[in-house]
Amino acid sequence: HGFLQCDILLLPYHTPGHWVLAIALMQTKELLIIDPWCDEMRYERTCLRNWRNFIKRLTSNSPSDWKSKIVQHSRQSDGHNCGPLILKKAWRTTAYTATLSVVKRKVEDCTM
Repeated sequence: HGFLQCDILLLPYHTPGHWVLAIALMQTKELLIIDPWCDEMRYERTCLRNWRNFIKRLTSNSPSDWKSKIVQHSRQSDGHNCGPLILKKAWRTTAYTATLSVVKRKVEDCTM
């Protein structure tokens, strides 16, 4: 399960007619919840439970140390763009992570 070795996993979650994004921060064992309608409390328990069950099935590690966190953000202004909005959040997250990775490598190169 090589993908579990990643620093961050992006986990789009679909409910009937709506999309929510969960971001798994593997090192800190946090599941960040982003709902474009700012109704994260509605999905937080379900996303965390599903993630813990998934981890439990794949590994022998206890998933109980995973915690959820709600990310503050602006509210979606319409009723039909939740899918593109979570893709935009996912893109920003991967761009930020890639930038951090490049900076980290450059710092490591300078210290060697």
